[in-house]
Amino acid sequence: MERSNNTRFTARSLTLAHKGLLLGFAFLLPFNVMAQVYVCSSNIDMDATGEEPYFIDEPIPIELTLSAGEINNSGVPGVLQISSFDYKPDCVPSPDANFENCADAGNNVVISTPADQIGGSCGADFSVATSDGGVTYEFTPTAPIEIAANNSCTVTFDITVLGAAPGTTGILETSGWSELQAGCYETDGTFYGIGTAASGSLTFPLSTERAQFVVTKDFTDDSDGSADVYIRCNAGLPLEQEFTLQDGERVTFVVREFLQGTMDCRIFEDPIEGYDESYVAGGTGFADLIDVDNGCIFEGVQSGSFSCDITNAVEEVEIEVTKTWMGVNEEDMVLEAQAQYTCYDVYTSGAAGQTETVTGSLSFSGLTSTRSITGIYPAVEGSYCEVFEPLVESFVEPDASDCANVPVEAGASCTIVNTVFYEGIPTLNSYGMALLALLMLGVGFVGMRRFI
Repeated sequence: MERSNNTRFTARSLTLAHKGLLLGFAFLLPFNVMAQVYVCSSNIDMDATGEEPYFIDEPIPIELTLSAGEINNSGVPGVLQISSFDYKPDCVPSPDANFENCADAGNNVVISTPADQIGGSCGADFSVATSDGGVTYEFTPTAPIEIAANNSCTVTFDITVLGAAPGTTGILETSGWSELQAGCYETDGTFYGIGTAASGSLTFPLSTERAQFVVTKDFTDDSDGSADVYIRCNAGLPLEQEFTLQDGERVTFVVREFLQGTMDCRIFEDPIEGYDESYVAGGTGFADLIDVDNGCIFEGVQSGSFSCDITNAVEEVEIEVTKTWMGVNEEDMVLEAQAQYTCYDVYTSGAAGQTETVTGSLSFSGLTSTRSITGIYPAVEGSYCEVFEPLVESFVEPDASDCANVPVEAGASCTIVNTVFYEGIPTLNSYGMALLALLMLGVGFVGMRRFI
């Protein structure tokens, strides 16, 4: 990939060792005695792969190319062995920066790839340790990396810039090894007796115009339902994002390329029937945090990481129970009654928890009256209530069949009907009694005419 803003530096170390007599005394030697000449050189290249610009709090892929240069013993090729190398991810910018003179620049830059996941064509298994207060990472392969003369291999991993000093627009990194960490050998493993050093550096641009928002979802009743969650901002890219979350899931929204301090964002979800949603905003970034009934609101976002925890609590259900009398008027008798209810597999608060069996009573007065069962919350698996009258007069025929199995859900209701009878004949109201009297009177007149 062609890169425009990365600046890569490489340094080459070349060691020549002459074993034998000094050249100045060569005339004293027999003509057939020749000195051995060892050549041992190595090199390291550094590159940040992926697309620019690179952002704070995002993994940045790094590729190190470890190279063996000219390696020979009097013309016989050898191999380079690297027992370890150093990596310094944050150096003060300098034209002659190398891993030996790197001074910490004060940014928080870490290697974010676990040691057992470090890749590359070198194929080595590494352990990674830090020194100098975390300024230096030392990569140590389980066995020395061996590279033939004029060949190379790569080591790949990710770094992450977790924090940047004010005004930081780029990161300078260095890597390499000393003569104690690398040396040249014969192909049979015989050490030349000399080491080789190499150093490289990498500068890449960094943007702090990035904010991430981690959204979590909690259904208090462990529902397997889902919700569409949104983030909307007045600046940055993208302006709006959407994701569907289920219970216990999370999503990270990332917004980039905004003018720091001018971006406002709101995180919210579509209403879910049967649940009351609540929001809690937090984070370690720089912004004003507000959590309200209609979402998590972040004002004046500069950068950093934020959170929005959305909780969906089970909504309370009220069941309306209506009591009505038939065959009687209010002036005929006292129309008062008691009903009992039992609700099965319900919660007693929106926080859910364990389901319970809830009992209670309702008092009715008048020809038709309505009371409500309250303080119950339905479970995902289903909840229901039954309502009945424990005691009724012998002349009253109750009918509570409509209230025998009432589902605990929004808008649920049922009706209990009581019909009054006197000696098996339904009781009539005053108008009915008057009509009955007239009928009886008419029957009497007809009977008298037949006897006259």
